Amino acid sequence: MRHAINVKVRHEIATKAIDVPPQLASLTFQRPSNALGMKSYWELKKLLSLINQDLHFFLVPGGLSIFAAVCEALSMGLLAPLVQGMIDQNLSLRRAFRLFSGFELKLPWPPSSLMGSILYLSSIIVVISVLKQALQYAAVQLVNDRTRRIISVLQTRIFERYLTFGQAFLDRQGSGRLQGTLVQYTRDLGAVFPNCQRAMISATMVLSYLTVLLILSWRLALLSLVVFPIYFFILKAVTRKIRLSSNMISKQMSRGHQIVSDVLGCIPLIKASSMEKEEVEKFSNVSQTTAALAFSMDKRVSLIVHIQEVLRLIVFLCLVALTLSLFGVGRMTGASQLLVYFFVLQLGLTSINSFGNAWAQVSSLTGQISTLLELFDDSDKGFERGGVQKFSSVATEITFRNLSFSYRSGVEVLHGVSFDIRKGQITAIVGATGSGKTTLINLLQRFYDCPPETIFVDGVDIRQFSMASLREGMSVVSQNIHLFRDSIRNNLIYGIRKKLSDVDISEALRRVSLYEMVRSLPDGLETNIGDRGLSLSGGERQRLSIARAFLKDAHLLIFDEATSAIDTRTEKVIQQAMGDLTKNKTTIVIAHRLSTIHKADKIVLLEEGSFIEEGNFSELLARKGPFYDFYQTQVSL
Repeated sequence: MRHAINVKVRHEIATKAIDVPPQLASLTFQRPSNALGMKSYWELKKLLSLINQDLHFFLVPGGLSIFAAVCEALSMGLLAPLVQGMIDQNLSLRRAFRLFSGFELKLPWPPSSLMGSILYLSSIIVVISVLKQALQYAAVQLVNDRTRRIISVLQTRIFERYLTFGQAFLDRQGSGRLQGTLVQYTRDLGAVFPNCQRAMISATMVLSYLTVLLILSWRLALLSLVVFPIYFFILKAVTRKIRLSSNMISKQMSRGHQIVSDVLGCIPLIKASSMEKEEVEKFSNVSQTTAALAFSMDKRVSLIVHIQEVLRLIVFLCLVALTLSLFGVGRMTGASQLLVYFFVLQLGLTSINSFGNAWAQVSSLTGQISTLLELFDDSDKGFERGGVQKFSSVATEITFRNLSFSYRSGVEVLHGVSFDIRKGQITAIVGATGSGKTTLINLLQRFYDCPPETIFVDGVDIRQFSMASLREGMSVVSQNIHLFRDSIRNNLIYGIRKKLSDVDISEALRRVSLYEMVRSLPDGLETNIGDRGLSLSGGERQRLSIARAFLKDAHLLIFDEATSAIDTRTEKVIQQAMGDLTKNKTTIVIAHRLSTIHKADKIVLLEEGSFIEEGNFSELLARKGPFYDFYQTQVSL
C-alpha cells in the first residue's frame, strides 16, 4: 500500500497575533525530479522557510568540511612517498611535497638523516590529520548548536500556530495528535541536520580520496568510478521505499498519540465501564502496526549497509585483478603507491557507505517533515479572522439576525435564529439539550466563525471587532471548567490584565463561598490544585471559575450552566453574588434548571436549533405556549 502526503504550502503564517493569522508572501518552490534525497531536501527547505530559517548556516560547516577534506587529501597523498622512502631507505622530502604542490618547497628546519626525515614527514601527516579532525569537530558542533536553536524556534512557532487555529480544526484533530506532533516530531527532526552534516563530510571526503586516487593512478581511479552509478541507483530505490514507510509510520504514530490522550482523559469512564481490555487491545493494534512498519523501514535502512559491504568487496577484488592483469605493479610509480592506493580506496568506499547511511536516515524522517508541513498549510484550519474595531462594552444591544450555523457541512445546528439582548438586562437562553444554546455562546465568543451579517453589537457586525478586545470585554463561566495545574491564585487571575490585591481575591472568594476553604489550606492561595483542578470537588472548581469571572469584572457576562455542579444551598449564595455582579451589566445566562432564571428580564426558548418564543418568566407562563410545556416538564420531574 503506497501512501504519499502531498503538502501544498500556499501561505506563510503569522503567529504574532491571534486576531488575524498573518498571511505571508506565498512560497513557490520549483519541484525537482524525484532524484535521490531531493524530496526530503525540498520539503525540509520549505519547512525552514516557513519559520524564517534557512540552510545557509551549512555554509560555514560546509567550508570547514571542505578544508578538512583538503587536509585529508594532503595527509593521504604524503603517505605514498613516506612508505616508499621507508622501503627504499631513501626519503626526499622535497620530492614528497612536490607531489601535490608542483614546485620546490623550502622546508623549515630540514632534517639531515633518514630517520629524521621519516619522523619529520610523519609529524606533518599527524598535524594535518589533527587539523582535519579539529575542523570536522568544529563543523559538527556548529550544526548541533544551530539544530537546537532551529528546533526551539520550530516548537515555538508550532505552539503559536496552534493558538491561531479555529476550534473546528482542533475538534477534528484532537489534543493527543497535536501534542505528539509538537513534542516528538520536532525532536525527531533534530536528527536531520546532524545526518545532513555527516553526509556533507562524507561527500567531501569522497572527493578528497578521489583526488588522491587520480594522482596516484588515473586509470584505476576511472575504473573505480564504475561503482558509483550502481551504488546510487540502488540507494535511490531503497530510500524511495523508506520515505513511503516513513509517511505511514507518521500516520500510525498520530493515531497512537490520540488514543493515549483520549484514554488518559477518560480513565474514570473506562474503569467504570470495565473497558480496560478493549482499550489495551485498541492501542496494541496501533502499536503493532507501527512496529511492523518501523521494522519494514529498518530492514531497508540496514539493507543499505550490507549492499555497501558487498559492493566494496567486489570493487576491491576487481581492481586488484585489473591492476595485475592490465597494468602490473611495474606500471605504477612503485609498490608503495599501489599499497596506498588501495588503502585510500578503502577509506573512500567507507565514506560512500557513511554518506548512504546518513541520507537513508534523513529519508526515514520524511513522514515527520510532511506532517509538520501540514500544520503550516492554511487550508481547512478554521481560522476566525477578527477585524480592527475595538470592542469595549454593549452600548445598546446584541442582535442575532437570521443566524444559521453548522459544525459539519450539510448538518445545521442553528436555523435562522433571531432575537435581541438589551444592554444592562439579564437574558436567559433555555431549551433542551442539543437545542443550540452553547453554540450561540461559542459564536458570540468567536470560537467558531459565524456567517457575515448574522451577529451584531450596537449595529456593528461582530466580525469587525478584534478578537482580543471582544474576548477581553467578556467574563465567561462555562459548564466545561478550565483550570491549570497551578496555584489557586494563578488560576484566579489568569487572563486578567489589571493588578489585583489579596483583598480583591479574598472578596471574590467570599462571594462564591470559597474563602474559608482556601484559608484552611496549608498553602492558602498558593495551593496547587493539580491537573485540571482535580484536587478540588466539582462544586469547588465551578465556584473557582465563577470567582475568576468576578475578578475580571467585564461589562458583558456569560454564564453557561454556571451553577450546574453546585448544591441548592450554595446555589442561593451564588445567585445572590451573581445578582450583585450583574448590576448595570449585560448578562447572558444559559440554564437547564429554570429555578435560576426567574428574575431574568427576558427568556429566549430554543428548540432543535430554532427560535421558539421569548418574554419574561411570568409572560411566558401566562401564554401557556412551548415554554409553559417545557416548564411543566421540569416541574413534574
